[in-house]
Amino acid sequence: MNIKFLEKGETTLVIELGIGGSFYNWHTFVQQIKKDFTVVMYHRFGYGKSGFSDNPRTVEHIAKELDGLIEKLHINDKFVLIGHSFCGLCAQ
Repeated sequence: MNIKFLEKGETTLVIELGIGGSFYNWHTFVQQIKKDFTVVMYHRFGYGKSGFSDNPRTVEHIAKELDGLIEKLHINDKFVLIGHSFCGLCAQ
């Protein structure tokens, strides 16, 4: 997965991008909030410079991949999760 970190704020904010979305589309928003958050954005499999997955692109698989990413990054404290568009379902 292609992951992007911005700054180091007190609260971690994970942004789950919508279908066809790129973390580059969120640049202006993130610039406004980056001093208050550790922002984590990533390109899911099949997006940006990320590889591909053999798993179907379903809500269940995307949610499991997100969970695996959070575990891999050792995000153990409470965090804020934004699920944009379709990925609002995945975030739920």
